[in-house]
Amino acid sequence: GGGGGGAVVHRTRLLPFLKERLADARCDGDGLPFSFCGGFVGYLGYEMKQDCVDMRGERNRFESGDEDAMLLFSDRFLAFDHLEGRCYAVALCDDTCEEASRAWLASMHRLLTTISPPSSPSFLP
Repeated sequence: GGGGGGAVVHRTRLLPFLKERLADARCDGDGLPFSFCGGFVGYLGYEMKQDCVDMRGERNRFESGDEDAMLLFSDRFLAFDHLEGRCYAVALCDDTCEEASRAWLASMHRLLTTISPPSSPSFLP
């Protein structure tokens, strides 16, 4: 983790790759009221149905010049507890990014403690 990496192309089956990466994403959530440890965000193109659905040997009719999937692993995120009205800044890292993660957490703390909450909800569920 660390939020400073560039793009890496993986040419492999998507679902086994995601399962392996997510199994490695363990976090020490002491003091947090949830076990969410980040995850992948992005998009899956129509071509990915070949990995997800039994096509019975049929070729995908749709071909795109874009990548089949574009995903980013979120190792820094804000988690909102809407019931308790709390916000948590979370940064996952290993020994190589501890200083950068602490700096990000400090900047999020400064930002979140200086903004004012809205006077009323912008919408009701």
